[in-house]
Amino acid sequence: MNTEAANNKILLVDDNPSSLRAGINVLSGKYGVYTAPSAAKMFALLEDIRPALILLDIEMPKT
Repeated sequence: MNTEAANNKILLVDDNPSSLRAGINVLSGKYGVYTAPSAAKMFALLEDIRPALILLDIEMPKT
């Protein structure tokens, strides 16, 4: 990951692993990509990183 990508963080939140992999494949060349399979994991990540953008699946299970 280049320095520009490290400064431009994107957080992908989706319970579908295929969607997360697709997002990583498309975005990781230009952005620092972080993934979370649940809202709980997203909130845990947000304690450590400050993404410029969060891409969030709107239909996720509550667990």
